[in-house]
Amino acid sequence: MTTHSLRRAAAALAALALIPVVWIQGVIGMPTMSEVVAAKTADTLGVWLFTWSLIVIASAAAAAVAWACWSWDREAARSQDFQKTA
Repeated sequence: MTTHSLRRAAAALAALALIPVVWIQGVIGMPTMSEVVAAKTADTLGVWLFTWSLIVIASAAAAAVAWACWSWDREAARSQDFQKTA
């Protein structure tokens, strides 16, 4: 395993570790939908929906970063195997 492989693996693990952190912060830090609907503050529902959409987007982005790290490492390993056989 090369230094680049270790760095990619660390980046992938860090990205995947952030997904539960984002969801926990969202669940703990945000009010429930019933509280939002009952609130008399202007556009609380819009902010609530926007925040949850950011949580979903952050989760998808973290998964995409982990996938990209894995695929780059996989391609580097294939390229290295190809160069050894050629």
